[in-house]
Amino acid sequence: MYFCKRGKRLSVNLDYCCDACFQEQKTNRINNKFNNEYNNAKIIIEEPYVYELNDDYKTLKLIPPQTFKEIKKQYRKLALKYHPDKQTGNHDKFIKITDSYNRLIASF
Repeated sequence: MYFCKRGKRLSVNLDYCCDACFQEQKTNRINNKFNNEYNNAKIIIEEPYVYELNDDYKTLKLIPPQTFKEIKKQYRKLALKYHPDKQTGNHDKFIKITDSYNRLIASF
């Protein structure tokens, strides 16, 4: 024998005993579906952003989190080392370092 929250006896074929129980179950199912979709969408949106910042920290040879001054200091050090005027053939590396620096600074 099954009973609902209100103490009414349920029949074998029904999951609810009255309209109030039915509406409550329907509302709970809708809320659960919405919460699951929202949480899944949130994960999809946030993961690439976190991954990208971690890549930028690796490019600048830093361990996250760092302060603005520390990021700027490391960027200047690497920019001087890999600048195209100082070393030929490192133009792509210099661009990658600069892009990473700009993304990290924009996150502050």
